[in-house]
Amino acid sequence: MNFARVLVERARSAMGALAPREAHYAICSPLQALPYEAQVRCKEAALWRVLGRRVPVFPSAVIWGYRKKMEFALYGSESGVRLGWHARGSRGRRKVPIDGCVLASRRLNEIARQAAAALGEVGAWAGDTKALVASESKASGAVALRLVVHGGEELRWRRWQEVVGALPGVAAAQVAYTRKETPATAPERIIAGPHEVWLEERVCGVWVRYPAFGFFQNNIWQMEELLITLAEVLAREAPRQFVVWDLYAGAAPLSAALARLLEGRVRAVSALELDEALAQAARRNLRRVGVAARVVGGDIARTFLRDDDASLNTSRAVAIVDPPRSGLHSVVVRRLQEKGPALLAYVSCNPDTLARDLALLEGTYSLAALKGFDFYPNTLHLEALAVLMRRA
Repeated sequence: MNFARVLVERARSAMGALAPREAHYAICSPLQALPYEAQVRCKEAALWRVLGRRVPVFPSAVIWGYRKKMEFALYGSESGVRLGWHARGSRGRRKVPIDGCVLASRRLNEIARQAAAALGEVGAWAGDTKALVASESKASGAVALRLVVHGGEELRWRRWQEVVGALPGVAAAQVAYTRKETPATAPERIIAGPHEVWLEERVCGVWVRYPAFGFFQNNIWQMEELLITLAEVLAREAPRQFVVWDLYAGAAPLSAALARLLEGRVRAVSALELDEALAQAARRNLRRVGVAARVVGGDIARTFLRDDDASLNTSRAVAIVDPPRSGLHSVVVRRLQEKGPALLAYVSCNPDTLARDLALLEGTYSLAALKGFDFYPNTLHLEALAVLMRRA
């Protein structure tokens, strides 16, 4: 069962009830032509089909301009360089010019447009670029920019970085090089600008520092609703004092916010994160909330639940997992089955792999709570929170 396919089937009959806000809506947000209340109902129905149970979906209070980060293509023409999307089905070979995206804020769109236009001003060619990444802090309004290139003259890229870095509202600008066949998310070297770019976001009253171009949840409002829901469940079900194992931790915004929401009950945090820059940010963020913390950077499959881990106490531990779309690594599933904690909170960005992982854990854990959160209104994506209790 494929969540996106089921959602499209459910939504197709009601499509066209509204006029889309953008001509290119089918590329980035294909549900624009559907009233938002109908979008939520369709996502609930699709989630029911995929998970085999009725699951409420918490709607987003903000349905436009919510995204914190955008990755644009760049479209060159005789009139200059514009923002663009890769056309659907073109495998990156054809671009569609756009003025921005309604899922991002006006501020982010305006700065991104100026950054694209600056390429023409310095005589650079859009064909040498791979992507323009724009990342915004919703708390401060600061925007960081990364231009990813695979060719061209470095002198022009350095000039672009100087011009764009001086734009009002731009916290930092960076030019990164990668080979043409390499993903834009994996630059090989920095040509111009700072090697490390950081932003700060406020989550449930906690200031969280994170790498501007690394992973961070895109919808802060829904992220806070999910955390409040999780804190309410843990307040009822978790031991009076417990240790949090934050797996796939990122910059540890989830465990840092929970430590604040459940102040006095979270005794310590053990966090694991593959990306060392994110692991460094996690250490800093957990220190900020005053909780004892140990952050391990490295491959989660190798470091998870080492036998010599002195903090291992399954009866007084809560694990948080927030894996990528591929879901839990098989090693993580096996270790959770063997000696997982009393409570497990699973934050999923892919209902399909969530269904798979819940089935794998069914013999070890029972489901205590399950709820969908519409982090991405107008799109085919959905987040979900599952809280599981270890069977006796």
